[in-house]
Amino acid sequence: MPDRLPRPDFASPHPRVSLPTHVLWAALTAAAVTACAGPGAAPADIDAAPAATATATPAGGEGAGPHQSSSATPGPDAPPVPADVTDRITSQVPDLAALDLPVTDFTETRFAVARDAHTIQAIAFVPTTPGPHPTVILAHGFGGSMHDLARYARELAARGHAAVVFDFVGGSPRSESDPDMQKMSVNTELADLAAVVAHVRDQDYADPQRLTIFGHSQGGLVAAMFAAAHPDELANLVLLAPAFGLPELVRTEIGTASAAPETAVLLGLVVSRRYIDDIWAVRAADLGFAGPTLIVHGDADTLLPLADSQAALPRYPAGRLAILPGGPHNPSGESFTQAVSHTLAFLAAP
Repeated sequence: MPDRLPRPDFASPHPRVSLPTHVLWAALTAAAVTACAGPGAAPADIDAAPAATATATPAGGEGAGPHQSSSATPGPDAPPVPADVTDRITSQVPDLAALDLPVTDFTETRFAVARDAHTIQAIAFVPTTPGPHPTVILAHGFGGSMHDLARYARELAARGHAAVVFDFVGGSPRSESDPDMQKMSVNTELADLAAVVAHVRDQDYADPQRLTIFGHSQGGLVAAMFAAAHPDELANLVLLAPAFGLPELVRTEIGTASAAPETAVLLGLVVSRRYIDDIWAVRAADLGFAGPTLIVHGDADTLLPLADSQAALPRYPAGRLAILPGGPHNPSGESFTQAVSHTLAFLAAP
């Protein structure tokens, strides 16, 4: 994997052909790029019965609570971090043992949610302790699946949170909701997320006043879109390596919406003109959320740069940025443990 992304190639040798296929090399995904995450980055097996044990406190996590900061700084080629947010950036890992979070058993239950003519497949991980529980809904990345985020859901459920994962319609060829990626765009994913949120809020296990949306990569962009459009629907927002820079990348390379191709190949997967149009229309500068927000991003992410999350932080006045030292786009091993620790500590904060 190169240190930097190659420039996306939108040039077409036949610009007047009605159905050109262009190659867009952009950083969006959880599952489609697991090779760059190193050993152990394969998606968790959702069908395996997990033990209800929470992640151990990472070595070297010297008692930094969720509201403590370190002197984390960007790399030499990154734009400067806005001075007014430097105290909201940390690379210190929270000490979960100091938080004394109880560990509990949990159940796994499959369910489905209707959205227009579509059926969204989902799984709920619910603690066996009496509810209602604080609830986290997790949104996967481009080319990914709910199975990719099940490991996060299990860690959350083991610490007392109800956690729900689901497959976006057309989210990937592995989607159990619908594998046809021609049906997917950020707007259809936003509608899927809204349908899942509405369903989960009505469940006995869920506390609708303590609802968190967790999104990874493109799912992080969609989660940010949801929070901006429906700020009263959630209490907290967690964004893992969010794809804030993708809309501007598409606009820069295409120029105008009318110049967009009919199809594009994205990380080896064909997406539709609707996908391009919808992502082109998103303005990251319009995305923000006044409520508590945690952005988690690895400083070794070669797909979506840490600088994008640093630049977004001012739009989240109650937000914090947790940097994973050496962390790739898809956290695994120690970086996964750190991402979970940051998330649990953030959710435990008063």
